[in-house]
Amino acid sequence: MFQVKGSADVQRGITEDGHPWIGAENPEIEIVEFTDYQCPFCARHDLPTYSQIIENMVEISMVRYIFKDLPLTSLHPQATLGAEAARCAGAKEMGLDDYVEMHNILFEKQNDWSFQSNAADLFVDYAAEIGLERESMMTCLENHDFESQVEADVQEAMQLGFNGTPTFLINGQPLVGEQPYELFEQAVETLIAEETVQTGGN
Repeated sequence: MFQVKGSADVQRGITEDGHPWIGAENPEIEIVEFTDYQCPFCARHDLPTYSQIIENMVEISMVRYIFKDLPLTSLHPQATLGAEAARCAGAKEMGLDDYVEMHNILFEKQNDWSFQSNAADLFVDYAAEIGLERESMMTCLENHDFESQVEADVQEAMQLGFNGTPTFLINGQPLVGEQPYELFEQAVETLIAEETVQTGGN
């Protein structure tokens, strides 16, 4: 069992290929999540499993958590726009820290905007709630500034054979579907133990 060391200054950044991350810059473990903001299973992962991963692994700089998008548009018509909204919030002119805030609020309020024709207006409202400029979010969504980046994630997921959400890569090893926190904990502990053996550590 990991020990929680309390609240820490969690680093945030953008990977070389343009994906937001939170946690350790040079981690032992890297978790990549392919998510769909309109997917109810993804929302159930976000609370509480994602929160536990952040508290118990990311905040102690053990894990870097990388966010990628896999909107399943045939099922979730507003999912791509939701992914764009999160990326708009994390754009340089708005501030990377706000990506995580928008990520969280989209899942918290999923039932309010899902399948709603005015989802874009609601996303602008959410941006204002977390202190962003309404006009900046509105313009970003109207111009679809991040549509190509979201589509690139979809293509990557397809190449990996992923067709459901949430789907994870834990140091490159796939984990499919909404899973309990304990399964992530076990996977991470196993990888750390294997690394310790390989490096001859104690």
